[in-house]
Amino acid sequence: MKILLINPATRRYIKENGEATCKNGTMPLGIMFIASFIEKHGYDVKILDVTIEGYYTEKIIDKNNIRYGQPIEDIEKFITDYSPDAVGVTCIQSMRYYEVLEVCSIVKTINKRTPVIVGGSHVTGAPRECLENENIDYAVIGEGEITFLKLLKFLEHKEDINNIRGLGYKTLDSRREIVINPGAEWIADLDSMPMPAWHLVPMEKYFEIGVGPSQKMLNRYALLVTSRGCPHKCNYCPSFKCWGEKYRSMSPQRVLQEIQYLYEKYDIRTILFEEHNFITNKKRVMEICSLLKQNNLKINWSAPNGMEVNCLDYEYIKEMASAGCDMLHLAVETTSKKVYDKLDKKVNYDHVHDVIKWGKECGMQIAAFFMLGFPGETKEDIENSIEYSTQIDADYVHFFIPTPLPGTPLFDECIEKKYISFPIDYSRLRYNIGNITTADFNPEEIENYRRNAWLKVMAKKVTKKDVWGNL
Repeated sequence: MKILLINPATRRYIKENGEATCKNGTMPLGIMFIASFIEKHGYDVKILDVTIEGYYTEKIIDKNNIRYGQPIEDIEKFITDYSPDAVGVTCIQSMRYYEVLEVCSIVKTINKRTPVIVGGSHVTGAPRECLENENIDYAVIGEGEITFLKLLKFLEHKEDINNIRGLGYKTLDSRREIVINPGAEWIADLDSMPMPAWHLVPMEKYFEIGVGPSQKMLNRYALLVTSRGCPHKCNYCPSFKCWGEKYRSMSPQRVLQEIQYLYEKYDIRTILFEEHNFITNKKRVMEICSLLKQNNLKINWSAPNGMEVNCLDYEYIKEMASAGCDMLHLAVETTSKKVYDKLDKKVNYDHVHDVIKWGKECGMQIAAFFMLGFPGETKEDIENSIEYSTQIDADYVHFFIPTPLPGTPLFDECIEKKYISFPIDYSRLRYNIGNITTADFNPEEIENYRRNAWLKVMAKKVTKKDVWGNL
């Protein structure tokens, strides 16, 4: 069988005040893992990254949206030329759902008999809604490798569809009823997985565009995911539904193997660990650091999705810095106790100052993450978090807005209490756009808080010395 995996186009959102969200184009690790997994089992696989192949091609959709990615006719040609036996489309972000539907429609227009499979965090959170679309046949829910492989075997008449965990589908009779099977099978031994299919994506194009965590532009970089599963269940995050609650990780030796491959094959010099809990297992990370130094791998690395502050101590930070970690991304999030109680998390604010001090002593830059606008927060709570953000000695401070992503407890709460309106505009589900209305605030107010928070932080940093030194 010939299998085509597609990363769809992306869109920029234009706010009423003219502000536009940033463009990005990074490696689609989800389908790269799927590709290598099924390739290992004998399938012919191709990946089409519509976003990266047409990164500089933009089209106005409406007053609020600009699409960027390959034109539809180019997508049609690629699919026609390859003539796949099945097509998988990733929907890792809810804001790209409309572009996913665009691709599914193209596939069915070319050949309505071609099976269309969707997966990713949005699909995991809203599988039934996805399957209600006439152009979608199957939904892979949660961790996708085993489910996707078994679905291909079903399509070859080698598997019973009723036994495929983590799969949503429509019955083949005239009623076309939607069936959601029990949850996905998790891969216990991540070392047994092949590396993502780096050979199937246009690496040089990702390098050309680069990626800039904080304000540091990186070019020859790679994204890595070396662990799965999250025990925290933060109410705004879909991670535990996608990857399960049990933390699983690759061994330090397996992580080293992939870094060495990227270092030698693609001249990679920057690694971004994309998982949400990279630093959770101190022993594992310390061993990875030791292996990097023993093998003289001169790389810079960080974990830009956030680090749990309470996991860090001086010894840990010093060892990471010695092995190339050049930035700490600290998930402070809020100073509101009631919000932390709701998230089932806590942060020692004195420890935040210590971690920042230790990081700077070790030559690292510091980024701090805050979230403004949880249901239950008052304006006073928000203002307290903003004030605290000006008191820490971080190089970069980022403010995000809690976003009700389908499948998360936050989404369920917002539906139940009518904090969001219908129909939901998925293109707005971004961490810099307000979507929630409570008795304490509305979306516009939260966006203003976010903008003013950034200005307040910058005003604290710009002293007379800074100004005159840059004239």
